[in-house]
Amino acid sequence: MIIVVTAPDRKTTSRYILNVTKKQSDNNNLASLEVYGYQITPEFEKDTRLYTLTVENNVQTVVVGATPEKETSTVEGIGEINLNVGLNEVQVVVTSETGKKKTYKIEITKKASSDNSIKMLEVNNGTLNEEFKPEINNYTVNIPYKETSLDLSIILNDPSATYEIMGNEDLKVGENEVKIIVTAEDGSQNTYTLTVNREEINSAYLESLKAMGYEIVPEFDKYINKYTLKVNYETTALDLRIIPEDKKATYKVEGNENFEVRNKQSHNYSYKQSR
Repeated sequence: MIIVVTAPDRKTTSRYILNVTKKQSDNNNLASLEVYGYQITPEFEKDTRLYTLTVENNVQTVVVGATPEKETSTVEGIGEINLNVGLNEVQVVVTSETGKKKTYKIEITKKASSDNSIKMLEVNNGTLNEEFKPEINNYTVNIPYKETSLDLSIILNDPSATYEIMGNEDLKVGENEVKIIVTAEDGSQNTYTLTVNREEINSAYLESLKAMGYEIVPEFDKYINKYTLKVNYETTALDLRIIPEDKKATYKVEGNENFEVRNKQSHNYSYKQSR
């Protein structure tokens, strides 16, 4: 700075020089702090360091904005912020000209998903009698007698959810109840109920075939129709123990009487079964 002094004669002058050094600002306050589109709590005040905000589960990112009280200060931690489920801590750091730092924090809580619905449900070994819709919870299913559990294909609407199947084992003939319990990320549950009708048996197979005192060859299997056995010379008929697989089925035996010696070979007989 220069000070010029002029004497009354308007000709004589003197000059004084002042060298002024301006100290740097140590102001590290914010003039504003916000999350665009949302209201942080409490309302911003430059001396308050901690703020909170809760957003819905479908919010993936937020944008944080801040303005320093002093233009010469710098601000870090603003812009687009990616959010995870649960607590997300955003730190906005203000640095003054002198290097003095101040940190403001925004704790953003992203809610867990409440989606506990099934997107796709298929019964691979039976018939789902109604068209599946995620918002409908009750269905009926028909399965053949040979099936004792449901072979289910399930896709959840939200991959973060889980499911548990209850009652899907040793299904009895007639009506059974199978439940699919879906648990959302936030712990809320939704239950789908399948009323399963297992058909009655309709079989012309035997469950067991025995010739008392003799061994049949090969070992009995309901899918094998021919067997052989050798009996004593005195034997003219077999004492058979026959159990049909279907308790409502009937059977009759042909040729089980008056056995004759046939070139010293075993005697063949057959049975027929009918409903």
